[in-house]
Amino acid sequence: MEPTVIQVDAFKVLGVMGHLKNASEVGNSVWDKFVRYQKTIVPFSIDNGSYGVYFGKHDKELDYLASMAVGKVEKFAEGLVLREIPAGTYAKFKGTIKTIGDTWGYIWRQWLQASPYVHDVNRPSFDYFPPNTVSTDSTVFMYVPVKEKGRRQT
Repeated sequence: MEPTVIQVDAFKVLGVMGHLKNASEVGNSVWDKFVRYQKTIVPFSIDNGSYGVYFGKHDKELDYLASMAVGKVEKFAEGLVLREIPAGTYAKFKGTIKTIGDTWGYIWRQWLQASPYVHDVNRPSFDYFPPNTVSTDSTVFMYVPVKEKGRRQT
């Protein structure tokens, strides 16, 4: 379950924000709200995939944005949130909807400690659900912002 470490360009996401006690609370409630707005977001989408973005630490209270990556957006429906995902280095893991929780557990409890990287707490982590993600066996990609160990967090 080794990741690919890649550079990700900055991009914007538009969606519905929910406040959670920790990342394990991510469930249908935020995504159910997102589905109600999805048709208004799709025309702005740049890849037709969906993104679950974690603003904060996974083991503490955080904001979670169920969203889509978008291009230029001048107006959007009340209740939606537009955020930018900063460019930088990310460790990209591959899993399925069924294994997403176990994959995040592996990332936080094992991979980061053994890797030459540390979590870059100044950028959000996110899940990418490709278009037509329909079953628990569908592929999901998890992105963790990282910096090389020994580099200062700014």
